[in-house]
Amino acid sequence: MKLTPDSEKYQTLYFEAWTKQNKIDGRKNPDMLKKDTKKAWDNGKVNGALGGRKKITLDKWPEKAKIINNMKLKGMSNNKITELTGINLSSVKDFVKRYDLPKEV
Repeated sequence: MKLTPDSEKYQTLYFEAWTKQNKIDGRKNPDMLKKDTKKAWDNGKVNGALGGRKKITLDKWPEKAKIINNMKLKGMSNNKITELTGINLSSVKDFVKRYDLPKEV
């Protein structure tokens, strides 16, 4: 009988070999077997069930981000915002990217 990856016997042999190798690797590197590595994944499932990651509200935004958002809503370019506010162009671009501006609030 030829063993193929979809056969039951192959899968049980593979699973046994895999668990045996995990035990050997775990003795060499105990950090590998820690169960806390799944915590981030589990938190993702919880937040996904609740509708996604918690949103940052406007009142928690920095004052500069609020100003840039208002100017972007009025159709101003990054260069124009830099001229009027005195904020560096790279900072304006960072705020636009970080807070996904402009946003209707």
